[in-house]
Amino acid sequence: MTARRQWEELVDAEAVGDVLDADELATLREIEAELASCRIERAMWRELGAAAEGAAEPEDAALVDRALAELDAPTPAPRRHRSRVALASVGMAAAAMIAVLAWPRAEAPAPARISHVVGVVEIDGTIATAGTDLRDGAVVQTFDGTACLALAGAIDVCLAQDSRLALRDVTGAQRVVDLDRGHAVARLQTQPVGESFTIASGDVSVTAVGTVFAVAREHSSEVVASVLEGEVAVASTHGQQALREHERAAVSATGVEVRPSGADEEARTRAILAGERAPAAVAAPTDPSPQTPAESIVVPEPEPAPEPVAVEAPRKTVPTAAALLERARTQMRAGQRSRTAQTYRELVQTHPRSPEAHAIRVALGDLELELGHARAALRSYDRYLADGGGALDREARFGRIRAFARLDDRGGERAAIEAFLARHGGAEARKLRARLQQLDELDALDRAGR
Repeated sequence: MTARRQWEELVDAEAVGDVLDADELATLREIEAELASCRIERAMWRELGAAAEGAAEPEDAALVDRALAELDAPTPAPRRHRSRVALASVGMAAAAMIAVLAWPRAEAPAPARISHVVGVVEIDGTIATAGTDLRDGAVVQTFDGTACLALAGAIDVCLAQDSRLALRDVTGAQRVVDLDRGHAVARLQTQPVGESFTIASGDVSVTAVGTVFAVAREHSSEVVASVLEGEVAVASTHGQQALREHERAAVSATGVEVRPSGADEEARTRAILAGERAPAAVAAPTDPSPQTPAESIVVPEPEPAPEPVAVEAPRKTVPTAAALLERARTQMRAGQRSRTAQTYRELVQTHPRSPEAHAIRVALGDLELELGHARAALRSYDRYLADGGGALDREARFGRIRAFARLDDRGGERAAIEAFLARHGGAEARKLRARLQQLDELDALDRAGR
């Protein structure tokens, strides 16, 4: 019998009122120390009030051993989905939560998906909806709408109205999309060594390994690239040009002109990244003038919120928290972790004060970490704790340590460790204090190298 199956039988028995003996409780602790999904599932179950009270908690020392051994743990192996007939008496919420957190046999996830749609957007000529999977060769076209894409490697790409983007290669290490027209804004975390992301438009390509940048093509003869954060490389027939924060480059047949970005232009870029409707992309200047960098920006008065188009009529009804958990269960069964995370986000946005939304924040944080979104994970953990915490206090606080480590934020990691120790202490203190000492040594090496 596998550890997962043994755990299932024990918690099933516990759920229907059987009293577990000392050996069975010890087995639960051992399995939950090894399998994070089991530990979190049982804790969330208790938090929602669906399981028997007084069950033993997993030991902190085992939790710390596992996470410190590998802060960037690999994705857990897919596990078999289970049927919980015996849990019918404990309520719909608990059953849905259990199914959501099980790790089933999964198909390979798509390398990209539509994460947000407003208005009329098409994929290969078919009306697009949020959650649609995308693969190499797909063409996304916005008309009066906007769309955002989530690509593997923690890459988000949002399109303004009247834009057309083709996915040339989103499965390889050097991911490339082609902007035929319109305005695309990309946000990505620093990519692993050997990986990058490029928006190409005609003979111009804009490449980054971690930044927020935009590419606009309003006229076939000119492409405009701008950077909000970080740095990109703009390559064209004129050579390669480094573009840094708050700079824009207009590339035309006559050359490359680099100048500061205007505040209005950057505000508009951020609006597109947020998936908001916006007027046409940055207009390419016909007579560039260095002393008037904002003249090429068209900033009309804000438009009133558009009326919903017919294709989105079914979305008027807000799903219940239970329905969203059921949707997440289906997505998790299909191995669609990115889409599961999106459903979790929808749950906390539409039902922010529900018990499900509070309990799910830690699971959402764990998924965000797995997907490479360390900052988003940190926000989920922080919100859970700010709202009063609960049975997953330990997991949330340890998640904060892992998130800061992923961000290479030693100060944040140090503070998170100290906060964890101040609240939980115990046998794991020695290991975490050793990590604090390691952080101090790394800081000392940095100071010595200056």
